[in-house]
Parts: sequence; C-alpha cells; structure tokens
Amino acid sequence: MPNNPFEDNAYSNGAGNDSESFLSMRDPMVVWVLVCVVAMLVGGVAWLAGRYLSDQQATPRTISIMGLTQELVKADQASLQVTMLARGDTWKKAYEKLEEQKLKFSKYVAIAGNSSSLPHFDGLTVTTIANTKPDMDASDAVAVYVVKVVGTITFNEALIGQAVRVNEGVKSLIDDGVEILDSHLTYQLSSTAKYREAMLARAVTNALGKAESIAKAGGARLGRLHRVEHGFFQVTALNTIENAIDGRVDVQGLEKVIKLGLNVTYSLK
Repeated sequence: MPNNPFEDNAYSNGAGNDSESFLSMRDPMVVWVLVCVVAMLVGGVAWLAGRYLSDQQATPRTISIMGLTQELVKADQASLQVTMLARGDTWKKAYEKLEEQKLKFSKYVAIAGNSSSLPHFDGLTVTTIANTKPDMDASDAVAVYVVKVVGTITFNEALIGQAVRVNEGVKSLIDDGVEILDSHLTYQLSSTAKYREAMLARAVTNALGKAESIAKAGGARLGRLHRVEHGFFQVTALNTIENAIDGRVDVQGLEKVIKLGLNVTYSLK
C-alpha cells in the first residue's frame, strides 16, 4: 500500500501536464520580448520625430533676393594709342626712322593736347619682308626691315576734353611723314572703389524692399538678415541692356553705367 494516498495522484498530475507547464513557463518571456520590440519601435519613431522637429528648428525658412543698383558716371581718364611703323633696307635705317616718328608724335601730343606728359612706347616688333614688284624676278627681291611700336598717351580728368581733338588730328602726322597703322581712343575710370560702398548699401536696401513685398504677399513676416553674397559688378556703356555676370568694363564711351548686384537672404517668421 502506498504510504501517501496522494503521492500517486500528485505524480500522475505532474507527469500529465508537462506540455502545459512548458508553455506556462515561456509565456512571460514571449510577452517580454514583444514588449521590448514595441518599446524599441516607439522609441525609434519618437527619435525620428524629434530629429525632424530639431532640423526644422535649426534650418529656418529663408527667402533670397537679388538686390540691384546702378550709377551713371563719367570717365576720368582717357588713353590714345597710336601704332606706328617704319621701313628701311637695313635694321638701323628702319629703327632711326621710327625714332624720328616717335619724336614727331611726342611733339604733336604736347602741342595739340596741351600736355607736358610724354607718350609711353612699347610693343616694339621687327619683321623682314621681301620688297618685290610685279615685273621683278623673285631672286632680285630686296629685303625690307619693318619696325612697329605702339605709342600711348594718357589724359587725366583735367585734360580729358583734349583727347578727342588729339585723336582727330592724328591724320596730320601722316602728312608729316609718320606711317600710322592704327589709332584708337579709350575712356576709363581710374578707380571704382569710391562708388562701391554707397552702391553696396543701396543694393541691400533694394533687396530688403523686394523681400518685404514677397513675404507679405505670402502671409509671412521678414526676419533678420541671414546672408549676403556677391552677385556681379560691371562697368558698361551708356544705354546698354547688358547685365552679364562677368565683371566686364567698358572702355569705349565717355559716359558709363556702373551696375552692382548682391544675393541677399533673409529669414522668414
């Protein structure tokens, strides 16, 4: 007889519920794993949402506008360039003749231009050509030395009015035996720095006015100045529609237009 009448029942009950006990032991683990996964997903979503909001706050809305301004000015400097050449059957004769022509040009400029400034000569070149005639045999051709130089005279603001008269009278040098290949007159600004500061301020003011109008139309308010970047600076001829961003400088007209553009960025509220 069994000592304990309940031992067999207890034993049999335990043995018969092995699979049930197995599941009951692992149910909390499954739940714990599921809880961890859900928590991780929720945390990841929260982190991404926080990162997005942080980025939105760190990168404010902005508006970028091109601020434009221009100013009509007159050249304060003129330059006359005259290309002269001389010929001779020897290098020495050609060079001596060129020196005579340079002296005549200097005297002409001093008188016609009412200036004591002396021309600057550069770009000296020497070439040799064969002087032939239609009825001459090529073997009888005579070598001719040709020397060429560019003479430049600069007129300051006080004498700039004389530059046109000097240029128009260059043909008198031809009558005096000077061989002129080319001549042209150009006008320059000795410096643009004195215009830049005031123009920069006007360009920013121009951009501010346009930015305020656009912001108001879009239902926003303009915030602080965010960034200013250089756009273009150029000197063009009067009455031109050019607006290229290449920093070009006009040298043809006495009257010029200085154009300046800035890329200005404002934050929006």
